[in-house]
Order: sequence, then structure tokens, then C-alpha cells
Amino acid sequence: KPFEGGIQKLVNGVLEGVTGVVSKPIRGAERSGLEGFAKGVGKGLLGLIMKPVIGTTDLLTDTLIGVKGSIEGDNSQGMLSLYSQVRPRRALYGRDRVVKPYRIDDATAATIQSKLCIGGEEYLSHVDMVKNVALMSVKRLLVLSGDGEELILLRFKDIRKVEVMPQDDEGFVITIFLHEVKPDGSDIEKVECEEERTANLLCEKLTEAIRNTS
Repeated sequence: KPFEGGIQKLVNGVLEGVTGVVSKPIRGAERSGLEGFAKGVGKGLLGLIMKPVIGTTDLLTDTLIGVKGSIEGDNSQGMLSLYSQVRPRRALYGRDRVVKPYRIDDATAATIQSKLCIGGEEYLSHVDMVKNVALMSVKRLLVLSGDGEELILLRFKDIRKVEVMPQDDEGFVITIFLHEVKPDGSDIEKVECEEERTANLLCEKLTEAIRNTS
């Protein structure tokens, strides 16, 4: 375990180096450590956090309540355990800002959303597609690449329907049909996804958001 502890310390150092001073002690943080945090938020969201390219280098400073590491001795084993506790602020859902049980992925997605063009709108949901991330406010869909590039920005009221279809080679594509033709002459947007389950999840969330908007 000393190697794992060293890796956690290294990543913590990178996080603080990227964002500047991360202050305020953790309040009520889960004891899952940084590894648990990384697994909890998903690869796509973690990529956005680690690459401050979406408008601010202080993203993590605002995202995280704080980081506190402590080393405790294990008297029975004679080994050291490292606890790196990281917890973004709780997400509030929908127009009514509903409080739900804490989810670290939603908390991270909501704070990332707050820094983007849909930041003034209430958080609704997100889908982590590993390479891309779909963020949904109560009004719009925003799809970002892992580097923070804006790929798609649509109002739900402009979407007619959403379908999932397998691609010829591998993976799946979520086809978003629009009410009106775009300047390029097309009336669709496409989002590629590796896993069928994730593609269906995004389709379901978009369909529900469209229904609630109409």
C-alpha cells in the first residue's frame, strides 16, 4: 500500500499545483479517498477537472470544499494509512433546486456546469461518456469533449426526438432530431458513445427533459 499512498500524494500535489491553494477543511467528507473520488466522478468528468481549459484555472478551488490529508499509524499492522478526502458541494436538482442524497458525480458535474455558458441555469443531470460529457441544465444540453471543447449546445425546446442506433464498426450514436434545419442544411446532431447502456441513459434523460420542457 505505500506505493498507492505515494500515488495519492502525487495526484494531490498536481491538483493543488493546477488550481492554487485549496483551503478549508473537509466537512462531512466521505472516507473513500482520492481513488474513490476518481472512480465516483467518472473518467470524463475527471478529465475536465484535471484540464483547466473551460474558462477558469480556479475550477477545483471552487469545486472542492477542501482537501485534508492525515496519516495514522496502525498499531496492529505497523503500517501507515493515508486518507485524502475530497468532496465537491452538493448538487441541487431542477427548477425547484430539490435536495437529494449526495452523489459525488452530480456534485462535480453541477460545479463544472456553473463555470460554463449554462452556468446561470439550474442543474438537471449529466451523463459521463468517458471521452465526452453531457451536461444538462433545466433548459439546455451541453456536450463537452474531454479537453473541455464545446461540441454541442442545444435548447431542449428545439429538439424533436432522440434515438439510439448502433454504428457500423463499433459503438453507438445518439441522434438528436431538431425541429428546424441548421445553417449547414442538417436537422440532426449526433453524439457518439462506446457503450449501449450509456447511450440509452443519455437518450432517456434527454427524452424526459424534452417532455418536461414542452
